[in-house]
Amino acid sequence: MMSDRSEALRRGAVLDESLARLAATGPEWGGGLSNHGPMGAEAMIRLGHQDEVAHWLDRYLRRLEEPPRPTGRITDQTWRAALGDPRRVADWELYLREQFAEDPWPTVLARWWPRLRAAGMTSRPADSPHAELAPGGTRPARAAGSDRKRGLSRRVAAGRCRPREQNRTRPLHV
Repeated sequence: MMSDRSEALRRGAVLDESLARLAATGPEWGGGLSNHGPMGAEAMIRLGHQDEVAHWLDRYLRRLEEPPRPTGRITDQTWRAALGDPRRVADWELYLREQFAEDPWPTVLARWWPRLRAAGMTSRPADSPHAELAPGGTRPARAAGSDRKRGLSRRVAAGRCRPREQNRTRPLHV
């Protein structure tokens, strides 16, 4: 019988492997459906079905699309114009990757959360427990940091955050 710590480490390894396999996929599939692979894998692990995750991923990955390619560089001066443009998801990933290289995740999130709320984002950019801890809460999952950053980029670009120009009740101050 495995100890609780051993089991938590094994679950963390399954999560790391799952996120690594999903890293090469696009944010959407099938005409605009969101790729919920990371959330699905984590849910299965947390519910004790870690032995079934690899088989589930084998099937799920077949339907997913490749990630989009960059189209142009986003800068501190041009980011507003790129909000909500699903064609810019790879550009956002590159832009935010630069910011994550300079500052830790909480600092980048603190910078972007007010901007995204002001622009009309209605869901949290960091809404996944897999972004913080491996199952069992023993350590940060290795691949979770990359998944968390990619998730923020994809939410910003893939139409999850669209500026409310016409029906804004207050000016956008970011």
